[in-house]
Amino acid sequence: MYESVLPETNIRYTMDCLHVNGEIVLNNVPEEDCYILNLDTKGLPARLNEDKSITVYDPETGEEEFYIKAPFMYDENLEECHNIGVELVETEIGYDVILTLDKEWISSPDRVGSLLLDYEISNSSQSTSNIDDTYVHPGDYAKQHWGEISWKVGVQNGQVYRAFLKIRKLPELPAGYCLEDPNSDQDEHSYLHLTLVNGTTTTINIQEYGIDSDWSPDTITWDKHNNMNYTYYGDSFAFGVERHQIWVHDQPERYYTEKGKYHGLMFKSTDETYQDWNQMYSGNYSGASSRPYIEVHYTVRGKPYLYYSGHMLYGDIKNVSYYIHSSINSANTTAIVNAINSWQYILQNNSVNVNFYRVYSSAGATVSFFDRSYAFENPPGSSESANTQLFIKLATGNTKRVSASESSWDYANIFLNQSYISNRMDHFDTQGTMAHEFGHALGLQHMDYPYALMTQWDNGFRKVYYPQGADIIGVKKLYGYL
Repeated sequence: MYESVLPETNIRYTMDCLHVNGEIVLNNVPEEDCYILNLDTKGLPARLNEDKSITVYDPETGEEEFYIKAPFMYDENLEECHNIGVELVETEIGYDVILTLDKEWISSPDRVGSLLLDYEISNSSQSTSNIDDTYVHPGDYAKQHWGEISWKVGVQNGQVYRAFLKIRKLPELPAGYCLEDPNSDQDEHSYLHLTLVNGTTTTINIQEYGIDSDWSPDTITWDKHNNMNYTYYGDSFAFGVERHQIWVHDQPERYYTEKGKYHGLMFKSTDETYQDWNQMYSGNYSGASSRPYIEVHYTVRGKPYLYYSGHMLYGDIKNVSYYIHSSINSANTTAIVNAINSWQYILQNNSVNVNFYRVYSSAGATVSFFDRSYAFENPPGSSESANTQLFIKLATGNTKRVSASESSWDYANIFLNQSYISNRMDHFDTQGTMAHEFGHALGLQHMDYPYALMTQWDNGFRKVYYPQGADIIGVKKLYGYL
């Protein structure tokens, strides 16, 4: 079909359970100025973002359902072009995505071989890779470089290149893990281990720096950390000869405990007057074995999980509804939704069949959230952020409050001390507290381990705000997944 319509153009798709990657292969300079993708969103709205990506979202919750990365072009020499115009036009079935080409770049005599226009649709903006690749260099700080298949470090044709790798989602750590301080007396020190593949045939000396700011191209800052070291070793690869390794000894605890930060590294040549460069493969490169990956090394100790005597919600957790009363303010409502979404996402990723969904009536809801003023008895105290109360339904039609140590339960009510929360907690701590209380509704009890969600917050003693290995194992043990 395509041969008769676009004789100089091939279209190919690769896909897995998370993404559809489309490539329009131009074997010659095309007559067309643009390509139009017909997008059937099944009634969901979409928006065009500033970085030329597109988000398809749920109109009720605002949650992202699908994500189209900003398109780019590259030639067989891996030279890239991000000057692609993107328009989003609503149609009867969804949207047209109009991609306008940079004809000057396409027609340049510097182009080598066929040209590819690359775009990707995924069910999450974070599903391609846990490492987001971007580079900036002098004169280019206003641009974003997401979705590229490679990035450069060094000096090429007089142009200085520096690379920035953003770690978007850290690996989940198991129950009982401990991140040891590199300066402690313990034998087991925690560290990050990053591996990169160099796609060029020579290797230059590279320095690595830790990012110390938010990821704004205009204001990003970095610093040399004392506990970093870098090495590389020769290997035979189809598209390169070196595998680079970076050990970062002082960052794991910081990465796991700093809230809402994008962490990562900046790379530069040790001598930016010397004409040579490395071209590293990115997390978007088609060859999985050449993509960068990160490992976290840690110590496991302590009791891995706790739960209440085997008591739990009646009816399993395959379908659990939750209700948020109008007495809960908008900030805490957002924290509750994010908290429950984090439970669902992480449990599903750990092979637990769950569906947590919001309802807008308390009748029949499994878990309900109210202000403390709605508690019939034992509301959270003045120095308490929230408490969870468990109930069973009696044959008489009445309900009875029960203790998790004596009985399973039909539903749970969670009461919030919103004044305490607003005065003492930021929104990450609030989300962690809502996820903690939801864990009680599922059947988990308290721990005293700072890297577990079911540890009490206690002025910052708890270091995490979404479920960790200990919490996941507790749920899996309770509901028969282990």
